[in-house]
This record gives sequence, C-alpha cells and structure tokens, in this order.
Amino acid sequence: MTVKAGAGGRSRLDQDLQPDPQPLPEDAARIASFCAELRDQRRASPHTVANYGRDLARLAGQAAGLTPPLALVALQGHHIRRFAATLHGGGLSGRSIARLLSSWRGFYRWFASRGGGFLPRGVAIDRQPIHFLDQGIQNGGRFQRGDVGLGLQC
Repeated sequence: MTVKAGAGGRSRLDQDLQPDPQPLPEDAARIASFCAELRDQRRASPHTVANYGRDLARLAGQAAGLTPPLALVALQGHHIRRFAATLHGGGLSGRSIARLLSSWRGFYRWFASRGGGFLPRGVAIDRQPIHFLDQGIQNGGRFQRGDVGLGLQC
C-alpha cells in the first residue's frame, strides 16, 4: 500500500503502484450487494457508491492478504485497528481514515441488519482520533508517550 500527496497537500492512496490482494469471492459478492442497495434503494450518488465500493474492496483485499485469508465477516476489532494504523503509518490523513472507517461501518451495519453478524469494535470510533491524527501531523508527526488515537496508545 502506497500513499502520495494529492492536491492541496492531502494524502491519498495510490492504488496503481501496489494494489491490495483481490477480495475473496464471497466478499466481492457482499460488496456488490451492498453497493447495489446504496444505489437502488438509498439512491446514493454514483460517487458515493464508487467510493464505498473502493473502500470496502481495500478492506477485503487487506483481509484476503492475511495468513490465513479472512472474509470481511470474520474480521475482528484488532484487524480493523491494524489496517487503520497501517494506513496512518503510510501517511494517510486522519480525515481520510475516518472516511474509510465510515464506509466500513456502513457495510457492517448493513450486514448486521440482515442477520449476518455484528459491528467489529475497531470500526466503531468517535471523532476524537481525527483531531488527534491532525494534531500529530501539525506537530510534524511527533507524538508523546501516552497519546491515544485510533484506540491505540503510543
């Protein structure tokens, strides 16, 4: 996973250099069903549907790259926190990570509403980590011992 600065100094994921592993087939089917519901029943904008699909494919790819590969529905909170921390370590801004987590939360809520499971604890965060990550960026990435963000302690 590679991150590079985009317009306005914001970081974004560069999927062309190092793509994540392909999602497992059952995850691809679940993501397609979720995106179809966003598009058809919730009438989400095409950009929203595309962004949610991309964010979920990224998560599913990360899950498929684990040893052993895991389906989205088998992920636990520590997996989600690890993926978010990896994105942060790669330079992705706190706001971008929050948007990814929002996509992931939406998927897990949708899946749970169909009797499929629960929301992993690592996806359920408050808005405080966004401020924490932005503060760390403003301080040149220097964090003090005891600082807390994304549910992790330095």
